[in-house]
Formats: sequence, C-alpha cells, structure tokens
Amino acid sequence: MIKGIQYRSRLFYQTQTLIKLGPAWQHRFRLAAAHIPEGVSVLDVCAGPGDLHRHLPSGCRYTALDASPDFTRHMTARQIPCLVHDLTRSLDAIDDHFDVAVMIISLCHFGHARAQSLLTELTRLADKVVIVEEITENVRPEGSRLQRTMNFLTATDYASSYSILSAHEFKRIVTAAGYHYQRADLRYAVGIYERET
Repeated sequence: MIKGIQYRSRLFYQTQTLIKLGPAWQHRFRLAAAHIPEGVSVLDVCAGPGDLHRHLPSGCRYTALDASPDFTRHMTARQIPCLVHDLTRSLDAIDDHFDVAVMIISLCHFGHARAQSLLTELTRLADKVVIVEEITENVRPEGSRLQRTMNFLTATDYASSYSILSAHEFKRIVTAAGYHYQRADLRYAVGIYERET
C-alpha cells in the first residue's frame, strides 16, 4: 500500500529525502546541532529514523521520540533510546526532562492551533527548544496536485496533512509561543526557546 508510505518505510523516507534535498540533506541536522552544547541530554521530537544523533556535539545523550512503528523498531534495533508517542495528543504522559528538545521539519504536519500547543508543551520538557523548519515564500494551494500527493504519501493515524509553512507563518507561530525567530538561509528558519535561569 502506497498511502502513508512516507512514515511507514524508513527506506522510502530516506530515499525521498535524498531525492528532494540532494547532497545537502544533512544540512538541517547541522543547523540544529549548532544550537546544542556538548554533553547535554537531547530529545529529538519527530525523530524519523534518528539521523540527528550522528550530528550532535560530543558527549550528548540522545533520546528519540516518534510515532512511526517502522522508525521506532529501527532505532530500537540500533540501541537508540526511543519514546513512542503520537504528537497529535498531549505530551503530558512524558515525565522525563531534557536539556534540549529538537524538532526538525515536523511542525508543518500540525495545524496552527496544535503547533502552538505543541511548542508550549515542549518548553515543559526541556530547558531549551530548537525548531528547524523548511519554509517557502510561495505556499502551495491546498488543492494543488503536489499538495494532494504529499498528503497522500504522509497520511497516517498520527500525522495530519503536510504543508510547508511560509516564513511569515512560521515566524508568527513560534513568536506567539515565546520563541525567538531566526532565518537560517533561503530554505530553513529556526525557532529557539531558552528558559530563563
């Protein structure tokens, strides 16, 4: 079955990412890692197959969080600590606390209201939160063929429709949740929350 294959197959996910981003596919991980100090505990929210862990500074303790059974099986087999959780539901069940929580190109799967509450919930789980999001200047129309195809490939019980955010939308969502907005480059923007000490 092709519907929802994006998150049911690690190989499809990684192949599609490589085709879409080419040799620069790891750039998003480096953007996130640049905001993470050495030796801290890191929660990778919507971790996919856990690729961020290879880009972390020395001594970091990595934990992945994802809803995909294929991705979590893959990480467990590689002995990567992993939490299984559907992010369309509240994070209240997660009691652990981390120095840094990271979410890379995943906010686009949530409606604006859930994105806002998710960003707020992450500030409870970590002292610092780093959100790296792919952005666009030209938002695809909801009914476009490309948008319908992306929604079909990413359709699962735990992921809602996929829609790349505009820079303006992303900035509005993260700043409303108390994050600082940074435009990283033409493709990515970053939202950063740091708890005041």
